[in-house]
Parts: sequence; C-alpha cells; structure tokens
Amino acid sequence: MDRRTFLTLTLASLAGLVLAACDGGSAAPGGGAGAGTPDLVPIPQISSFNPLSFSFCKRDDDGLHVTVKNQGPGTAPQSITRIDFGSAGGPFDVPTSSLNPGISVDVTHAIPLGCFNPDCDFTIVVNHGDAVDEGGADGNNEVSDRCIG
Repeated sequence: MDRRTFLTLTLASLAGLVLAACDGGSAAPGGGAGAGTPDLVPIPQISSFNPLSFSFCKRDDDGLHVTVKNQGPGTAPQSITRIDFGSAGGPFDVPTSSLNPGISVDVTHAIPLGCFNPDCDFTIVVNHGDAVDEGGADGNNEVSDRCIG
C-alpha cells in the first residue's frame, strides 16, 4: 500500500469516526434518524497537517463558515443554523437551504469585533428550533468550539 492510499484510507476512517461522534455513535448513513427522515449535522474541518485533528473553526475574511450536512435518507426542508459567539455577539440565525440526502452546504456569518479576546468561542446549532423533523436523531445538532486568536 503506497502512502497516498494509506492517507486516503486513514482520512476516510477518521471521517466515519467524526460522523459517529456527531451522531451519538452511529456512523451508518442516517444513523439515529427514523426511516426516510433527514438528519442534519455540523461537519468539522479535518486538519491537513494532522488527520487526527479536526475543528469547527473554519474562517476567513468573510467570517465563520459552518458546513451543514444531511446524513439522513430523507430530504431536509429549509432550516435555520444558529451561530452564537457568547458575550462577543449573537445569537445569529442563518437561513440554511433545503438539503437532499448526503448533500452539504456551507453557511457563513461574520465574526463579531472583539470576539478574539484572545480566542473566539462559539456554539453552532443546526436545525435550530427543530423546523426539520429528524425522526428522533437527537443530540447531534449542537457543537461548541474555539478559534485560536
């Protein structure tokens, strides 16, 4: 097995573990959701320097980018992704488009001035307000993380 194949397999395995962690332990497609229902989850960024490291801090000059994926077998209607920067600002509700099974979308919101003091803590909640019936796939919609200043 060459190095590229090993790295690809390692990243694929890690992605499964990350999805399992986000889904409360089931890495199967649609794990936890009822038959035919969507299951919206936030997806972290995997570090290119260390494939065992991942973070929800995906940022640039436009702001914080949140990847929302429908890992369930049903189509998810439009929903709200909430981004809260705690005392630095928020919560901010960002419209999230309808998602077919297996599809993801990035939503973005500006990081408030003063958030980096020295770091910027935030919480992401996909399907805020439970507008999408996820068929009992509870506990995998919210994550908290930090961007290092």
